[in-house]
Amino acid sequence: MMRLLLAFLLLPCALFGASTRAELIFNIQSAIKTQNSAALAQCFNFDGADDATRKAYARVIKSMCTWPDPMVQTSERNGTGQLKMTKDGRPVHLNGDWTFQVHLYASPDKKQGFVFPAGQVRGDYYILLAIPD
Repeated sequence: MMRLLLAFLLLPCALFGASTRAELIFNIQSAIKTQNSAALAQCFNFDGADDATRKAYARVIKSMCTWPDPMVQTSERNGTGQLKMTKDGRPVHLNGDWTFQVHLYASPDKKQGFVFPAGQVRGDYYILLAIPD
């Protein structure tokens, strides 16, 4: 299963974007609640991501799809413009126009989870990743 997910992550992702923000959230909720890691992976924009990043996200996605009572929320981004930061001593940026965050929790108590930047890429909505400049 991990190999299949990893192979899927190596495919171009432009085919799978959500046309609206609401559709992206619906896709995320459906995938995580049905424990469908391939469908959840389609909600991420892997364009420009290196192999190490793809493998790390494949593990995170697989783990999230084992949560017994997942919860999805969103919040608005404070600020504007392209995020620039340093990761492992290299400059990186997000691979899309970051406009909001997606919060994925293992349960309603919100003790375990992740917060991901999300926004538009070529008119479609995705969870965004940090990629090298």
